[in-house]
Amino acid sequence: MIAATNTELATAVKERRFRVPSLAERREDIAELALSLYADACRRHSLRELPVSAGVLHALEAAADRASGDSAAEVAPLSFQDATRRFQSELLRRVLAETD
Repeated sequence: MIAATNTELATAVKERRFRVPSLAERREDIAELALSLYADACRRHSLRELPVSAGVLHALEAAADRASGDSAAEVAPLSFQDATRRFQSELLRRVLAETD
């Protein structure tokens, strides 16, 4: 978030005159924030960035909903086997698409 003000922000926050909305109030920012944090972590650790699936971003949004108490966002957790199968399937699809 970028904002301009002539107010001392530390004082305004302490006096509760300035507040940044939570991610639960800004769902549309979750994917961009997650991708930015992911890219930063890859750079810090000298790792190659891999594509992030839509399923991963959906899971992050659902986790933010659960954390905010939104019961409509309940998502059944995957078993280790199901998560492994999903990962292998996505990896295989990605490799096949790259070699096509």
